[in-house]
Amino acid sequence: METRTLINRLLALAVFIGFFAYAGHGLDPPPELRAPLTVKALLLVDEAYGASLNIEDNQNSILENFAEYGWEVSIACCTPEVNPCPWAGMQGCEVMNPDIMTYQLDNALEWDVIVVVPGGSHANLLNCPFVLSILAQANSNNIPIAAWCRGVRVLAAANVLEGIEITGHDDYIDEYQAAGAVYLGNFEPPTEDQGIITCVNATEYRQEMCAMIRDAVESSTYVQERMKKRRDKIDFKLCPNPIKTSSCIQFDLDQNAIVHIAVFNQQGIMVMDVVKQQFLQGTQRVTFSPASLPTGIYYVYLFCEGRMGMQKCMVI
Repeated sequence: METRTLINRLLALAVFIGFFAYAGHGLDPPPELRAPLTVKALLLVDEAYGASLNIEDNQNSILENFAEYGWEVSIACCTPEVNPCPWAGMQGCEVMNPDIMTYQLDNALEWDVIVVVPGGSHANLLNCPFVLSILAQANSNNIPIAAWCRGVRVLAAANVLEGIEITGHDDYIDEYQAAGAVYLGNFEPPTEDQGIITCVNATEYRQEMCAMIRDAVESSTYVQERMKKRRDKIDFKLCPNPIKTSSCIQFDLDQNAIVHIAVFNQQGIMVMDVVKQQFLQGTQRVTFSPASLPTGIYYVYLFCEGRMGMQKCMVI
């Protein structure tokens, strides 16, 4: 009996020594949870969207260009699906479903650039307070904003064109001027002024416009600071560790943010999705219980605004 007890104690000691000897080493999380170092683009799409968004022709579509840039694109719409304009439909463009509904937009700081894509009158976007608010937030935070053709009137409705030189469809000159814009004309090439990029002819100037949007993003001090921040690790405390019944994760936020905490095993498989929700600025604590997990070594990952932190832990 004494021999068996001694063996059990030695085995437990060996496990603890192994845990602390490798405490500084972790596993990379699965690709879908790795901290992104890419531009996050929000595309506002309305009913009767223009073909340049996703047409297959002799030049890249808007979505193809953004994909080549390596951007992470999210489509936002006011309705569960949007149809292409008649001409786009004849070119093979299909009904689109949004990644996010516009009523869910509440924080422009989640995005590095916001683009109003070409289309019809943009009536839904014009009458959506969430869209107008997110554009105003973006403008006040120096986040690049772009709009094509009739979409420029959405920027006018959001009151972000005061003193800005623009081009846009000439059906809405009165709206541009009422918003304080300096209207350059209907046939001008794409123009950029103070981080706002506008264009009329989405077919002729598609490549030039996309390149100008990319250049505005790459030269944006705001975006560069965000990209640098995403490369930074986020620290958090995990106590107690080793964990017998439960443990507390403590972290600090310098602003309101969505935080995702998950636990991975030694094979890099997520075995517990602890929490994914919006947290307020300041010190936050999350208590979790890994009671359902077998005894062993695990990795707790915390993801926030593209940053990532990791703590190795033992469940006993």
